[in-house]
Amino acid sequence: MNSKKLKELRTRVKLLQVEWLKSLVSPEEAETINIETINSLLPQQTHYNSMITGSYGDEHSCNNLSYMTDKWIMKILKKNPHIKTLGELNEINERRQQLQRNNNLWMNTL
Repeated sequence: MNSKKLKELRTRVKLLQVEWLKSLVSPEEAETINIETINSLLPQQTHYNSMITGSYGDEHSCNNLSYMTDKWIMKILKKNPHIKTLGELNEINERRQQLQRNNNLWMNTL
């Protein structure tokens, strides 16, 4: 992906984070949220650990990106550069989660 497209996607990341955070708080608090203040309002934790059970019953730890972090949004935007709103981002995320659940169900039947 070229640098101009990446720069545009990076600015869209902050806009999506602002839109998401505004949807979580009261209207009075939402007025104080903007692109300049978003970094101080977001959680600092960028990853979380989860336990995964493999197809042979073995368990191992997996490090995943946290929801709505810069890297998480950028990963989705690189695959779907047409996304402009939080609703579109959530739709794509729901489809990804559904596919993952279907894959896990299929793997557990083996």
